[in-house]
Amino acid sequence: MDTMNDLRIQWLERLFGRVQKHCKSGTIKDKGKICDQIESKIKELKYSYVDEQGVLEYINWILERLRDLQNAPTNSEEARRWLEYMISELKDYPRKLKINATEPFQIFRYKFVEIVSVVKHPSLDNLRITKVRDEDGAEYTVITNIKEVKEGQRAAIVFLPPREFGGVWSEAMFVAMNVSKPDEIDVGKLKELNQYFFSV
Repeated sequence: MDTMNDLRIQWLERLFGRVQKHCKSGTIKDKGKICDQIESKIKELKYSYVDEQGVLEYINWILERLRDLQNAPTNSEEARRWLEYMISELKDYPRKLKINATEPFQIFRYKFVEIVSVVKHPSLDNLRITKVRDEDGAEYTVITNIKEVKEGQRAAIVFLPPREFGGVWSEAMFVAMNVSKPDEIDVGKLKELNQYFFSV
């Protein structure tokens, strides 16, 4: 496997770069130097050219170290959310390895949800705070500028890195409205997500 040029491993590197910033700044109190261990392991993985099973062994090791890092004291909500996001992305790795990821947008996780509430953002004009629920009952917060969004709608959301909007954290973004299965999503719209891969 060409681990050096694999988009999934590049995504892992990008996400860890954000977590590592919090370790280096001290917002995550990494007394056990876990970040250094993870950085070393990611570099080793990148140049390993192992098969898919080998990649999963690396991923599982990194996932366990990230969980250890979650137990380190932190004084930053942003750092906590980046750790949670990266852990979720690594837990999704078995799915990622089953696809032939030729474009960045293919790496992102997505779900089909029902919108359960919509309220205006208290301080930012033109933004709405929506709560959505997936088929398993899990709820997520999505901040959006879509004016037509309303309760009861079905939609597809994509989980992007955490972002704060005026004190409210958004966990995902609407990628398509009034859809309930993958073939109802316009591929052109999905390709627009590529920009988020390169902005991390």
